[in-house]
Amino acid sequence: MEVVLPTFAPTGPPEATLSASETRGEVLPREREVLAVIVTWIAVGLAIDTRRHRTDRSLDTFFTSAHGVLYAGWIAAAVFLLYVVRARQAKGAKRWAAVPRGFEAAVVGAALFGLGGVGDMIWHTEFGIERDLKILFSPTHLFLMSAMVMISFGVVRSTWLSTGASTMKNLWPAVLSSGVIVSVWLVFFQYVSAFDRGIFTTVVPDLLGLSEIIRVQSIAGVVIMTVVFFAPLLLLARRWVLPIGTATLAFSVPAASNFIFTDFKAVRLSAAVLAGGVIVDLVWIVLARLRSTQPRLTFWLFGATGPFTFWCAYLAISMPGNKMQWPAELWTGTLIWSGLIGTGITVLLLPPSDTPASWLDHGSS
Repeated sequence: MEVVLPTFAPTGPPEATLSASETRGEVLPREREVLAVIVTWIAVGLAIDTRRHRTDRSLDTFFTSAHGVLYAGWIAAAVFLLYVVRARQAKGAKRWAAVPRGFEAAVVGAALFGLGGVGDMIWHTEFGIERDLKILFSPTHLFLMSAMVMISFGVVRSTWLSTGASTMKNLWPAVLSSGVIVSVWLVFFQYVSAFDRGIFTTVVPDLLGLSEIIRVQSIAGVVIMTVVFFAPLLLLARRWVLPIGTATLAFSVPAASNFIFTDFKAVRLSAAVLAGGVIVDLVWIVLARLRSTQPRLTFWLFGATGPFTFWCAYLAISMPGNKMQWPAELWTGTLIWSGLIGTGITVLLLPPSDTPASWLDHGSS
C-alpha cells in the first residue's frame, strides 16, 4: 500500500512577494572557500594556544603570541564577514537580508567570539591563567569554543543549501570546515582523547583498581571520539555522495591539531588519525557498487564500518613495538561498540523510510 505523505502550506510570505531588499542572497563559492581557509587558521591558532597552556608553566599573561595567532584569525573572519554583508547592502539588501543564506551562524559566531575574547581577558585578569584540566572548563573558553564551531558551521550550512555537484571542487570548504569543528571538539575533549597516549598499550599499575578506572575512562574516550569524528562526516554523507578523499581531508585538520597541542610528541597517534581517514575513504569506495541500488543500506553500513575500521587502524598503528595491555574481551568489544555508535548516528540522521512527513520537512532552508 502506497503511503501518501501530507503536505504543508507555507507559514510565511511567499518568495515572490518579497522585495529585492528583503530577499536573502546565496553564498558565493569563493566566499565559502575564503571562510574555510580562515576557520582553519583559527583552528591552528587554537592548537598553538592549547600547547602553550599545556607546556608553559610560567604563563601568566593573556597577551601571548599564541593568542595573537588565534585572535588574528578571528579578526580576519570578522572583517571578511563584514565585507560579505556590506557587499549585499551595497546592492540594496537591508538588515538581516544582507546576510546570505547559510552564513547566519558564522556572523553570529564571529560577534560572540569577540565578546568571548573580551570576557576571557577579564576572566584571566580576575582569576589568573588556567592550568591542566581547568583550561577545558573555563566558562569563557567554552564560550569561545561555541563561537568557533558556529563560524565553521556557516561554511557547512551554506554548502548544504547550495545546488552544487558532489565533487571535491564544490565540497572541500564544507569538508575542511567539518574537520575544523572536529579539531575544536578534540581540543576540548582531550582529557578523554585516545590520541594523547596509546590507550591499549599504556601500562598502568593495578593499584586500588586504578587500571580498571583508566580503562573505563579510555572506553568512554573511544565512545566520545567516535561521535566527535563521525557525526560531522555522516552528516555530510547524508547530504552528498562523498567524493574520494573526504574523510582524509576532514581528519587531516584534527590530526595536525593533535600533533601541535601535544607538543609535537604524539607523532604516531596523530598519524593514526590521518590513516584512519584514509581507511574510512577506502570503506566508502568499497560500498560504491551498493550505493546506487541500496543508498539507505549503504549509509547504515558506512556508519557501522567507518568507525570500526578507523579504530582498527588506530590499533594497528599504536601496537608495533608495544604490548596489548587489555583483555581480549575489552579491546574487541570496544571496537565493536564504535561500530554500534556509528550505526546509531545514522539512525538518528536518517529516519525510517515510512516515517510520515512532519513540520520539520517543510521549508528545509
